Amino acid sequence: MDRDVVADTKTEAGARGFEESDAERGYVEATRRLFGVLGASRSMVLVVDSLERADAASLGALEALLRVRGPVKLLVVLVARDIDRVRDMLSSWIRISLSPMDVDEQVRLIETRLGVKVGARRACADLLRRAAGNPFFLLEMVDALVEKG
Repeated sequence: MDRDVVADTKTEAGARGFEESDAERGYVEATRRLFGVLGASRSMVLVVDSLERADAASLGALEALLRVRGPVKLLVVLVARDIDRVRDMLSSWIRISLSPMDVDEQVRLIETRLGVKVGARRACADLLRRAAGNPFFLLEMVDALVEKG
């Protein structure tokens, strides 16, 4: 049934010769209905990462999608850098700001990733400086070095 909800709406929009904006609205509405159907029987989590990279049409569709009505158990996590493009959209949401990791936190992250207890701080001093507290960049650099041998 869940697939039918999306497929029927898209087919109807195409068959009746709707303009692109009508088709987009139909898609958004069908997706909202899908979330409603799925959310009526189970809890869901929707994670949208790098929201600041989304184009205007995608942001508009997401805003419409998030107005799902009814007894839907939906946790929405929107991950974005703090930039003007998305600041207004996110103004009514609960905001959790993440600051850079301090050096001790970065060392613990490396120790955990590598399964070591000693030497990570000294061996990765240059990486700690370059990562500037960003755990993603830090682990990417560590993984690349491990991969190279």
